[in-house]
Amino acid sequence: MGTLGKEVGWAWILLGLMLVGCGTTKSQQGTQQLLISNAIDLSISRMALNALAGKSIYLDTKYIVETGPQGFGKAPYIISSLRQHLLASGCHLQDSAEKADFIMEARIGSLSTDDHDITYGIPASSMLNTTASLITNTPALPAFPEISFARRTQQLGIAKIVAFIYDRKLGSRIWQSGIQVTQSTSSNFWILGAGPFQWGTIHDGTQFAGEQIGLPFMISNQAELGVENKKSIRQYEDQAAYFKSSKAQGQEDSPDSPPARFPQQ
Repeated sequence: MGTLGKEVGWAWILLGLMLVGCGTTKSQQGTQQLLISNAIDLSISRMALNALAGKSIYLDTKYIVETGPQGFGKAPYIISSLRQHLLASGCHLQDSAEKADFIMEARIGSLSTDDHDITYGIPASSMLNTTASLITNTPALPAFPEISFARRTQQLGIAKIVAFIYDRKLGSRIWQSGIQVTQSTSSNFWILGAGPFQWGTIHDGTQFAGEQIGLPFMISNQAELGVENKKSIRQYEDQAAYFKSSKAQGQEDSPDSPPARFPQQ
């Protein structure tokens, strides 16, 4: 091998050492489940049910069916989440339609995950090997490896859950959630092979290889939730204890009295 060939070889070795990664993400199943459940939480928590506090409601679940692969029970999670949000909003749940004044009917428009990958650098290529194969008696050449200075992957959890309420006896409309699509996010970022740096709506702050770190220049970890529905969102997400604390003072609580809330830990 000539001097030039040796220099080129050492250059490839040094470049390879510079781009050696120091972190990987092995399994995505847990992340995908968190993305879907988080998107469900965001979709349901934005349903403003405060105007129905004190009303008797039956949740009709016959249209909440799973259409995706089995293994993660999305339908039971959605049903339980809707029941929780109704109770947190002050509604009275009934176990049969005959006992309720109003019927809530819900349906699933979408529950899925999407992936996006971006590589900043030179992608892998087998062009040299393909070109050499056109010439007879030419040995096979190795594929040109990927040279990435930075790489980013983003996973999205997408949920579209729609609900409406109608009067059981009259069949007239009472309330509807409106149609909106919510997204949960999980982003991974590598720079010169170091990573992954992670952030998104399912992460508690910015993380490096699973450990939380404080990097002010990184993207915010939580998506901005609808400002107009913050009260409804807090009713769904916050810790709360529902009890009649005024009995100790010999007073009667009204059914619509606000719950006592635990302070944030």
